[in-house]
Parts: sequence; structure tokens; C-alpha cells
Amino acid sequence: MKDQKKGKKEVEPLTFPRKFKSNMLSRVITLVDGYRILHTGTFGKIDKNVTKGVLGRRFAEKWREIRKVLWKMGTHPDEIPKVRTMTTIRIFTGLLATFMMIGGSVLMMIILFASLGRFMLFVGAMVYIAGGSILGLSILIKRRVAIIMEDYYRDRPDLWRKERDYLRVIVQGLIFAMIRYVRRQKREGLDKAFRKDPDRALKKYKIELFNMDYKGINIIKKPGRLRKKYIALPEVG
Repeated sequence: MKDQKKGKKEVEPLTFPRKFKSNMLSRVITLVDGYRILHTGTFGKIDKNVTKGVLGRRFAEKWREIRKVLWKMGTHPDEIPKVRTMTTIRIFTGLLATFMMIGGSVLMMIILFASLGRFMLFVGAMVYIAGGSILGLSILIKRRVAIIMEDYYRDRPDLWRKERDYLRVIVQGLIFAMIRYVRRQKREGLDKAFRKDPDRALKKYKIELFNMDYKGINIIKKPGRLRKKYIALPEVG
């Protein structure tokens, strides 16, 4: 009985309005779940929308507490040796690659329309190719940073344990909120797609997760070589 009571207390009741953007809730779930494995993604756009009340005023207030935990965990990698320098290089090379590829494309288009000769077209193509190469370097640096961080945290299993447990509870509450929302959409006929093809309609509410130790989800796709996340659907009955 004690364990059951404890289990019930684990999941925090999260309140949402009757109507909200389910795709935004899915993005919040993925973001918060990622921080559990220290996949510290940026959350500027999500933060702006949630703070604005896209998921309701009550959750916007709760989000302030969640955001503090995410921010605390997200800024810590700067303290890991080499990570700050490599991250700065990655950002610089990523921006440089983007400008070069856009510039090369625009240059080639102008040359083609202005008929400025093959040599100039070759220059534009080389700029684009060089930008692509630098982008590849940026991606390699990003992967290297991820490996360094994984090794760092693997050697420190107790780091952020309290925060990670807290985030697990939050994600579980968000998943339950998604389940309640989808059930209401189906039960009350608010999402007409459920009448035509329930299975296809349910896929609109898919959730991407790094962890799968949650209740109320069905995993429909496992991680692959290029994807680290599971694809899950809420259990709506």
C-alpha cells in the first residue's frame, strides 16, 4: 500500500485548458525527456510559446519552475573541458557554411541568368561545395562534443540525479495530459479524423522520446542509425 501511494504521488497533476496545441505539448515532452539523458537542446521557441500561454496559463506558471531546471542543466556543459571551445567553433563553422552555401547558390543563379561565363559559374559552384564541406566539419564537431559529454556524464552517474528524477515525473504527467486530451478528442468527436480512420488519426499525436520508462505509451518505432529517439503513441483505448 505504501508503494502504491508513493507511486500515485510521483506523477504531478498538470492542468491544461480544454483546447490547446497538441503538437506544442509533444515538443515540450520531447524537450524535457531529452534533458533526462542530458540531451540539452535549445528551447527558445518553445519557451516563448509556453510562456505566452499556448498550453494555458497554469502550465505557463509551472513552466517557470521546469525552465529553471533545464537552464541549470543546459549551462553546465560549458564547464566540461574542451566543450565550450568546440561548441563555439561548431556554431561559427555552421553559420559560415550556411552563408557560403546560400551565397554560392545565389551566385550561380545570377551567373546563369546573366550569362557571365563558365569560369564564374565554376567559382559559384566551388563556394557552394566549400560551404558543404565546412557544414560537414560542423556536424562532426557536434558529434564529437556529444561523445565527450556522454563520457563525462557516464563517469558521473549521480550528477543531476535529483533533477533527472524530477523531469521524469514531469514528462509522465505531460504524457497523461496528452492521453486525456486525445481521449476527449476521440470521445466527443472533436477530431473527426477518428471517425474515418482511428489508427491514422492517432498518429497525429505521436511523441518522440529518448527514454521509454513511461506509462501510457506504445512504442511504434525504435531508434535507428540516424535517429536516437523512439516514436510512441499515447494509449487511448
